[in-house]
Amino acid sequence: MKHILMLPMFFVVAYGITWQPHNSTTNTGDLNSAKFCEDMEVTNTPFYTLVATGSSNIKYEITGAEFLVYVDLNENTGELTLLEQIDRETTPSFTINVKATAGTESDIETSTIDISDANDNDPFFLGLPYSKSVLEYPWTNKTVLVAEATDIDDGYAGSVRTYTFEEATNQLNFTGYPDYMVLVNENAKIDYESSPVISATITAEDGGSAACGGSETRKASAPVLVTVLDGPDRPPIFTSAPYYVTIEENRQEDLVQVEARDQDYSLNWEIEYSLVEQEAKNILTIDSTTGQIAVTGDIDADSNQNNGVFQFSVMAKEKVPADNTFPDMGIGFPLNATTTISVTVEDINDNKPIFYRVTDSSTNNIIKENNFNATIEENTSNFITIPGINMFVKDLDQADNAVFSLSTTSNAFEVVPSEVNGEANINLRVKDSTLLDFETTKEFQVEIVAREMRTTEKFSASATVVIELTDENDNSPEFGQDTFSAKVKEDAKVGTPVAFINATDKDTGINKEITYSILPPDIFAINPNTSEVRVNANLDREKISKYYLSVRATDGGNRFTTTTLDITILDVNDEIPRFQRSSYSAVIKEGDAEFNPNVAVYAVDDDESNTTNSMVKYYVANGELSDNFTMDPSDAQYQKEGNLLLNSPLDFESLPESLVKCENGAVGVILLTIVAEDQGSPKQSSSVNITITVEDVNDHKPFFENGTYQIEVAERTSALTEVLKLKAFDMDTCSPNNLLDYSISSDDTSDSFIIETMVEDDHRIGVLKKKTAHAGKTLLTLRAVL
Repeated sequence: MKHILMLPMFFVVAYGITWQPHNSTTNTGDLNSAKFCEDMEVTNTPFYTLVATGSSNIKYEITGAEFLVYVDLNENTGELTLLEQIDRETTPSFTINVKATAGTESDIETSTIDISDANDNDPFFLGLPYSKSVLEYPWTNKTVLVAEATDIDDGYAGSVRTYTFEEATNQLNFTGYPDYMVLVNENAKIDYESSPVISATITAEDGGSAACGGSETRKASAPVLVTVLDGPDRPPIFTSAPYYVTIEENRQEDLVQVEARDQDYSLNWEIEYSLVEQEAKNILTIDSTTGQIAVTGDIDADSNQNNGVFQFSVMAKEKVPADNTFPDMGIGFPLNATTTISVTVEDINDNKPIFYRVTDSSTNNIIKENNFNATIEENTSNFITIPGINMFVKDLDQADNAVFSLSTTSNAFEVVPSEVNGEANINLRVKDSTLLDFETTKEFQVEIVAREMRTTEKFSASATVVIELTDENDNSPEFGQDTFSAKVKEDAKVGTPVAFINATDKDTGINKEITYSILPPDIFAINPNTSEVRVNANLDREKISKYYLSVRATDGGNRFTTTTLDITILDVNDEIPRFQRSSYSAVIKEGDAEFNPNVAVYAVDDDESNTTNSMVKYYVANGELSDNFTMDPSDAQYQKEGNLLLNSPLDFESLPESLVKCENGAVGVILLTIVAEDQGSPKQSSSVNITITVEDVNDHKPFFENGTYQIEVAERTSALTEVLKLKAFDMDTCSPNNLLDYSISSDDTSDSFIIETMVEDDHRIGVLKKKTAHAGKTLLTLRAVL
């Protein structure tokens, strides 16, 4: 708000001194129409200089006490210095007289000075404090409160341009207008129960942009307190819900008292109580004022489906006072609430277990039944449930009175579950499938007993299940023994019977018919109907002495059993002893008593070992010089060598001439035949040749045809005249052992004769010759040497 002070104006005419007009650029002149900012800083620096002309020695003076409070004038220079900031809101302008004096000359001007605004004041609210009471939604007035703020600054800085609002519950909205704002409830729902008191803050902000420059704004805040008044918008609430009570079945007494109160606490309308379900109304009553509930009918624990727990609902409804001034506003007077009361009905043991047949599992329809029937295949596996029984059991009592066991004395079946609490579907399943044998037992009668476990009375009930077995091909053929053995000679003809391998089957009809087969099927065959096993190919014990066959018996349902048939091939003496070499040879000197090294032969008979068929006896076959030899051992042995022995030493000179060979060394060759003969029947034998080379030994001395020779030689016999022919013999057969040379013994010193070896008629003879003419008698010793 502007305040203008009007002062009287005086006009003085001076003829020598003249004031210069105000210059806003240099801040010089007579101050008339000058403008200064109220926030101008107080400094020692002049902010304006008075300027007049007409003299060089001018003194300046200002009249106007109010202005001089703020400035100091240097009368000599005319400089003005600020002493104190000027408050525009207090003094928006000044009117002063300025005087310029020079000697006797002076000039006075009346000047008006304006103070420009600086945004130095905060907005402030009008009508404080802001406090209002309002009804909660939906009875709240649209306009809650009007707030207004103002600012003593000028222009934009002196106008409130914006309002802001802060409120933690977000239940109030606001609309801002120039210079005021309105709190409204248009989009928010004020709730007494959530916030009975709403605290908020409103802020006003000016426009800034003062005449002295700058755009910074200033703010001011004020608290707002809204007290919310309660309205009937909340239903009653039960103080102790939910409710759980216990009562013995079939007793009539007070059950429980319920209590509810109005949640609109400041209103606290009266409450009336009622039962909701008709089932509860049939056996219970409730006091509509006090909420006391009493049992007036029979409550049977066994008739309730929730394990003896009976549940019902109670409604608490407000009573609208007659002087109620609140319009309904869509609330739906009178408001109400419900709670659930769970009554545990303590059971007494007045029922025994009951068996039922389930007629429709989809609807759980059941009828009482104690006799049941079922059919299963024999040999059904263990733990398989028997289909089609559809048995259900139930004890109408509760808790421990309804806990019972299920059992059966059957060894073939077991009942599941074994323990029941209240009720259960019963399954009968196979316990021991080995007992489900149609050939032994065609029907079972299984009694199932339900007996209470935790009661004194131990009530019980039973049901009977007749179970028929259907015959299945559950029996495989059975052989009379685990394995079978048979024997057959290896020379048995094809088709020779070997054994019968019979099997039986306990099943009936086609399932009892048995077909036989044998593996492998090559060497032996089996009659598929009679089980007779026959020879199917030539046998050779020496190749395979025993056969291990699998005989399969298959019934008409393709069940089969196998057994083992061991067939031992009996030996027949069909193998001859076989020498390990095709021939043997040996060398021996005549006169040796034994062979060195030993001459041994070895023959093997592949017939069965350690039997007469494979025991071999060696002997020397009759032949030339065979009598000179024998075999050791002389009796039959199994897998032993036969050693060739000499009956006596051999004499080379006694060998037949046909056996003697003198070329390239004197040897005699004897060819023996050794026979290896088994002891089977008939006996089998083979032979091998042994070539024995007999080496000649020089075991004979030469001998002369005559023991002594006596001759007479004429005295005048010429030298080298033949005087005697000597013939000596050697019994050795071949050269060189029988090749003779003749000589005169070295003992003869007469040197009258010489002897020469010569051949005559293929025989080497000695020719004695006269060496020199000599007379007298001479005794010579003649020698024939090899």
